[in-house]
Amino acid sequence: MSVLEVGEGLAASSGAVSVRAGEGERYDAQALQRVLALAAELQGRPGDTYSAREVEAIGVESGLEPAAVRQALARVAADPLPGLRRSREREFRSLLAVLAAGPVWAGLSWGLAQWFAATYCNSRPLEIACTFAMVFLPPLLSLGQGFALKRRAPTLVAATWLAFCLAPAFGWWMWTGEGAAQFWAWLDGLLYLLLGAHILGLTGLLGAVARRYYFPEPETHGPEALEEPACALHS
Repeated sequence: MSVLEVGEGLAASSGAVSVRAGEGERYDAQALQRVLALAAELQGRPGDTYSAREVEAIGVESGLEPAAVRQALARVAADPLPGLRRSREREFRSLLAVLAAGPVWAGLSWGLAQWFAATYCNSRPLEIACTFAMVFLPPLLSLGQGFALKRRAPTLVAATWLAFCLAPAFGWWMWTGEGAAQFWAWLDGLLYLLLGAHILGLTGLLGAVARRYYFPEPETHGPEALEEPACALHS
């Protein structure tokens, strides 16, 4: 639990309390002594946790009403990690959107393969289009998916799902007019799934790494933070 979250709760619950610190503010000797004492106490306890009584005492030292501090603690205890929850919800929606690209791209590839078969496999442009749709473009698509998801596990799931969706279309296309949907077509599809999942996974991870490098985000609480007591505060 971060001090910022409790600070937001304190501000929301106290209502009439307004804490501002800027270059234009002036402090008397008593306020200065109180601020320095509180800062020294917080600095001396890096990474420590605080009980509800200690949080209340710190709030009183900061000029807040005890009732406002207790109300803020109750709100934080009821929803200890709102930022993490919102982040996970956004990631889940992004994952669903990315996963939807697999069936859509597979449908497009299957349509090209059917069109190619309708020409009795004599259309060079359609053959090139099928090659790009099922061989060259999926790694680029996976790269974009990893960039959008930015995390390892969802990226690998999306890459495997994309390979799984494209595998039947690839096997059917490779054996169009020569026993499509027979043993060798299924074998090619299986090989495409196994090899494609690894290649797409690597390109997806490259996208995720690029996203984290070029668009870094501030560190957030990991899942282990859920194990902390509701009233615990890290300095």
